[in-house]
Amino acid sequence: MSRVAAKIKAWLAPKITTDSGALSVEMGAEAVAIGDGTATSGSVDLTVKDNGKVAIAKGNATACSGATGDGAYADAGTFGAADGADLLFTWTRTSSGESDGAALSSSTTRLLAIDLPIDFRGGPKVREVYSESAASPDQLAELDIHGSSAVAASDSDAAGAATHAEAYTDATALVGYAEISAYANVIVG
Repeated sequence: MSRVAAKIKAWLAPKITTDSGALSVEMGAEAVAIGDGTATSGSVDLTVKDNGKVAIAKGNATACSGATGDGAYADAGTFGAADGADLLFTWTRTSSGESDGAALSSSTTRLLAIDLPIDFRGGPKVREVYSESAASPDQLAELDIHGSSAVAASDSDAAGAATHAEAYTDATALVGYAEISAYANVIVG
């Protein structure tokens, strides 16, 4: 072993331990809209790849909801979480707003989780970024849900590639009368 490699190994030794387990990732999206006209939609995509030494998960979750009419209400949320990741990065951006007779909400989460063949002493390194903004008056003015209608749409995709890979998806799109639309989706990989 070279002197440089020995110094690096000595520097890392107190900072790392052997790997403690497998990578498990969960992503989800949900949206609800209540009003005379409602619409919700969402999409969740998750891919987990494990080559036996390093496992990497990448995912995106998006949810949108909109409502029109008196007392219009819209809410959307997304999330991403990982267990067994040594490095975890999540970025979530939400936007919502209400005006006379219109409500709009959207949320997007991106996730990158990496499980290395080592663990860091002191636990995983996590970086979460969250930003929130108000829906613009133009977005609310452009919200066009015709009459008394309710629409819900769902899309999801899960994939796993490893010696023991499993991926589960559960998606629900619900329309109740003309006043309610709801969407929920969770993927576990």
